[in-house]
Amino acid sequence: MWCESSLLFEAEFDMCGVDVLGKPRLMSRRVLSVTDPSIDADLSSGPGRAPKVHITATTELNLPDALEVERRAFGSKEEAELVRQLLSDPTAMPVISLLAYQHDTAAGHILLTNATLLGHADLEVMILGPLAVVPERQRTGVGAALVIEALAESRERGVDLVFVLGIPEYYPRHGFRAPAEAFGFEPPYPLAEGDEQAWMVQELKPGVIGHVRGRVAAADSFMRPEYWRE
Repeated sequence: MWCESSLLFEAEFDMCGVDVLGKPRLMSRRVLSVTDPSIDADLSSGPGRAPKVHITATTELNLPDALEVERRAFGSKEEAELVRQLLSDPTAMPVISLLAYQHDTAAGHILLTNATLLGHADLEVMILGPLAVVPERQRTGVGAALVIEALAESRERGVDLVFVLGIPEYYPRHGFRAPAEAFGFEPPYPLAEGDEQAWMVQELKPGVIGHVRGRVAAADSFMRPEYWRE
């Protein structure tokens, strides 16, 4: 179900922990009231009763929470291992890695990693994925809250384009356009037949789409054909 209301942001800032590279950083923590029309909220909680989502940067201290979310969400260790590899992969830097908490329990994780549009090294490009929400918190708005926050941080960093291979009925709600190949953007590996709509793009700087084309190259840890089969 999809809820119709508004999104409430209350920003807090804490100096604590270290980032994924082991450096001290100022971490942004946002408290989101999960009642945005683009957020997959469960209406059974009633108007105004949707649980808040606390979003914070992934650090060495909370990395185990992020990996546990990945394992529980996907029911395997593969995605957690991919996240671990990407967070230590120099070609994936800089990353945006965010954790969502509900009631002080890790509920979701999102990762955006550096990418390259071949022939356009001057552009800032990122790939979204994995996005993970633990089973009992799915359809409560956690995933959408993470996407909203990750895209906001991408804009603040000056990112030009964000790509995702995902559910084509979901990501366009957050501004992604499909298929990305129709705009001249080839995925890192050929997609399976019928999956063309799953390869999507969002421009964070108006005017980029339509002026550049090319194949997207992901971080080294992401450049395996099996990761590009939706």
